[in-house]
Amino acid sequence: MVSQAGLKTYSGRVLVLGSDTRSFLAVVRSLGRAGLEVHVAWCPLQSASLRSRYIAAIHHIPYYRADDGTWVDSFNELMRQYKFDLVLPCEDASLLPLQLWRRQLEGAQCIYLLGDDAYQITSNKQRTYALAEELAIPLPRQILVHTEEELRATASEFGLPIFVKPLRSAQSDDPQVRRPVVKAATAEDIQSISKTVLASGAALVQQYFAGVGVGVETLCRNGEVFVAFQHERVHEPLSGGGSSYRKSVQLNPDLLEATRRLMRAMDYTGVCMVEFRCAPDSRRWVLLEINGRFWGSLPLAIAAGVDFPRYLYEMLRYGKEQFDVTYRDGIYCRNWFIDLAFLRSVLRVRKGISSRIVFLLRVLTAGVWNMVRLREHSDTLTMDDPDP
Repeated sequence: MVSQAGLKTYSGRVLVLGSDTRSFLAVVRSLGRAGLEVHVAWCPLQSASLRSRYIAAIHHIPYYRADDGTWVDSFNELMRQYKFDLVLPCEDASLLPLQLWRRQLEGAQCIYLLGDDAYQITSNKQRTYALAEELAIPLPRQILVHTEEELRATASEFGLPIFVKPLRSAQSDDPQVRRPVVKAATAEDIQSISKTVLASGAALVQQYFAGVGVGVETLCRNGEVFVAFQHERVHEPLSGGGSSYRKSVQLNPDLLEATRRLMRAMDYTGVCMVEFRCAPDSRRWVLLEINGRFWGSLPLAIAAGVDFPRYLYEMLRYGKEQFDVTYRDGIYCRNWFIDLAFLRSVLRVRKGISSRIVFLLRVLTAGVWNMVRLREHSDTLTMDDPDP
């Protein structure tokens, strides 16, 4: 957790929209520690995040529906009643409706949204990769496919494994349904993917790039990077998706420069995470995607000393542009529930008892050593807010 000693506190009121126990909860805690009165909405009652001591009020407004504008009336009434300094959507399901309906929303100037061009590029992988090609930023080989036959042909050309990516992670008809990236390692996987991913339309197939997942996170205004932080994945799900365990590392100049070029090209204002994959035995790397919102590994940045939610509030509310940011590298952050699933999946594919024992001992030893050095943190458990 970031030390609050010497930090200015505020007296404003903010509305945070979301539900998960990573980015949403991290934003709630960050702004609550800053002294702000934190209200939340669009968060299911069963969410553990609602147990946070930093939540002052929970509001129940209808969820977005493409064929029903009732939610707009409720949202606007909430805005009129509480006069929030800032409204922060934390995930696609809350960001997408506000982006699409921004002209119908009360107090839209207080809602944190991306510019139209930046949103269209970051929310559509084809447009992301088109911009990267224009800027000569390395990409994995990829092909757009529409049918199972095309998917099989691409798999034969690239070789397995491959990654199949829906063009958008969330669709306007139902943003609550997330469309994740899927890894295909066998012929059976391809058949299954065809029935799920391709059922919703075309998808991008990317050739596997051997390496380590790396994220460069930024705070920007009008394309200028004010704050930057980098993390590296330690445990990555075998089937693809977000990491369960990661560490802070020093900024890689090449990745930072690529990130700066992307932010300038989009005239980007706000927080962003640019995801790369880096080959550990060479200087080769590729861009994977751009997350134009708060990201799942946000708790690590805050634990290492980079308080993105607070900085975003200060920039948008008070116009702050100078941030004295130094962070600790070698800080680790783990999502215990996801990491246990990762460990089980690795143990299933390892052959022999001795191999499994060696793997577990290595993981446990590394974790204990990080705890002894006070470098181990949890995505969800913090001493000042233990209930969630």
